[in-house]
Amino acid sequence: MSSDEIVEVDWPATELTSLTGTVRGDDVALVAAMVDRHGDVHSGAVLPGENPVAVTYELYLEDEAEGDGR
Repeated sequence: MSSDEIVEVDWPATELTSLTGTVRGDDVALVAAMVDRHGDVHSGAVLPGENPVAVTYELYLEDEAEGDGR
């Protein structure tokens, strides 16, 4: 599988284990690691508009300026 190949992870029972990236206005770049309902681990860029959520998802965002004491 090439690094730019798009993979749709089997869902809805997918557990997000890690999410990192930046959000600056409309410019969003996120990378996720997840485990699908079969126990297979996947990681890569999260594509805008291509990530259905079947249950409530909570996400905490912190302003970088507030988080580093500046």
